[in-house]
Formats: sequence, C-alpha cells, structure tokens
Amino acid sequence: MVTPLPLRERNKVRIRAELLEAVLQSFLPGDKTALTLEVVAQRTGCSRATVYTYFPGGLNEMLSAVYAQISDEVICEAEQLHDGAQDAHARIMGLAHALLNIAQQPKRGPFFAQLDPSLIPALQPALGRASQRFESLIAVELQGRIDAEPRVVAALLVGAMREASVRVAREPSRREAYTAALSATIVRLLGKAPPRRTGRHRS
Repeated sequence: MVTPLPLRERNKVRIRAELLEAVLQSFLPGDKTALTLEVVAQRTGCSRATVYTYFPGGLNEMLSAVYAQISDEVICEAEQLHDGAQDAHARIMGLAHALLNIAQQPKRGPFFAQLDPSLIPALQPALGRASQRFESLIAVELQGRIDAEPRVVAALLVGAMREASVRVAREPSRREAYTAALSATIVRLLGKAPPRRTGRHRS
C-alpha cells in the first residue's frame, strides 16, 4: 500500500506544478514581456520570495523544468506506442506520433518546438533527452537492416521528426502531410511495403 504524502508535501507539489503551468500559459513566442517572473507570480498568487523558494534559479530554472517535464511526457507516450506496435515501421512511427501529438497542442507545441530562440539558453540543461531516447530506440530497429551506421541514420531520422514537429507547431493543419512524409521515408529505409492505415495515433 502506498503511503499518501502529508498535506504539507502535497501542497508543495501542487504549488510547484501551478508555477510551471503558469510559465507555460504565459509563453508567447517572440514576446519577451509576456513571460517574466513577475507575471508567473501574479498568475499563481505567489510572492517573488515563494517563487524563488521553489525555483532558486528563477525564471530560467522554471523554463528548463517545463521543458524537461514535456520531454518526459513525450518519452513516456513514445515508449508506449513503440512497445505496443507490431513491426519496425510502426514502432518508429510511434515515436513520431508522440512528438507530433505534443506539437499540435496550442501552448506546449510551440514551447517544446523552441519557436522562440531566445529561450534556448535557459532550456540547455533539459535539451536532447527525448532525441537521445528516440535515437537509441530507432538504432535498435535499424540494426542489421541497413548498410549505414544505425545510430547515425537514427540521428538523421530524429532530426527529420524534430523538424516536422516544428512545422506542425507553426501550422497544425499540416500534421497529416508531415506524418505521411515521415512514414514514406521510413518505408523506403526499411525496404518494405507501405503499411495499411488502421487509424490515427492522437492523444
């Protein structure tokens, strides 16, 4: 039986989550005035002192924490889709679907796609987690199937997925086009017949 957290600890978890959500909801690509520590504090009803209690590194630490949180969600969904698929094509596409699912979300998509380059320095501690995991999973699928080095090709595929997610974050209506292009690329890479469509992977 799992012992529930004491009320004090539950409140800490709640406040931390509220602060991170406030960061995400305040984010507007290209508008530096929309996302400040003061705005986050006002959205949550917290004082600056309280914000620094939870995030001593201030806004930069919160930005990194939000990105890491979304990365973990992407990895979790990607692994579920990957592990539940029946063949290499579907397993690799499961990773792409997880990434594009996030890309289509109004706030999380543009944030995770790094549509505001000015935030990249703050995000550095959390960057690359999902990409590294994807590369590892794809390299395993490519082992023995291609003449090139699997890890190198995996990195190129992940780069294509990331670029597709950036485009979809900017223009969500184009998701199907980028999904089809990724699928066709993987089919060619694996040297197999195109898979039958059995439905969309949407969160």
